Amino acid sequence: MGQTGPMLRAITDLPSGVIGFEAVGEVHSDDYRDVLRPAIDAAASAGPVRLVYVLGPEFTGYSAGADWQDVKLGAQHLSAWERAAVVSDVEWVGHLVGAFAWLIPGELRRFSLAEREEAVNWAAGIDPEPEPEPEPIPEPVPAPVPVPAPGPTPVVAEPAPQPATLETPAAPAVPEQWAADPSGRHQHRWWNGREWTEHVADNGVSGIDPLG
Repeated sequence: MGQTGPMLRAITDLPSGVIGFEAVGEVHSDDYRDVLRPAIDAAASAGPVRLVYVLGPEFTGYSAGADWQDVKLGAQHLSAWERAAVVSDVEWVGHLVGAFAWLIPGELRRFSLAEREEAVNWAAGIDPEPEPEPEPIPEPVPAPVPVPAPGPTPVVAEPAPQPATLETPAAPAVPEQWAADPSGRHQHRWWNGREWTEHVADNGVSGIDPLG
């Protein structure tokens, strides 16, 4: 069965100046040409381009060639691009965003599906409202302390000196990112925040090479 309609569904009720689309089913290169590019052209003619792109549970993948159309979205209107938020829980989408962020003009950031509202506000440049400060808890009034009758001053033995101990500093946490491949076999390898992964990249082309 062929494609029956556009696989990029426009997102409504977005803040002024923000355009958004949600991928449904399998996305084809025609969807970029007929739906997404005209919307970006119109947004660029009116002001900065702020895009929210959602790959939710209805998204099943890209047809051959459509993924490269995604990478080339930033080739037009270079000065108009401001922010692009990619909202998805698909793991390989996160790697794609990390590998090709340098190809997209302006700021590019990935959000999880649970952070969809935060992604829209970020694309619109809306700062999150600060959480209200908790009401101060009144301190209890202490009960009066009875004063003991005077007596002999007790003799308290001084504690024996304890040997000094050195605390081992905790290793700093490094966020997930592309970094120089420690094996030296590739230019970059993906660090997931805890360990090196099998995802590598050379000259903007990603691949798989287990670190072993």
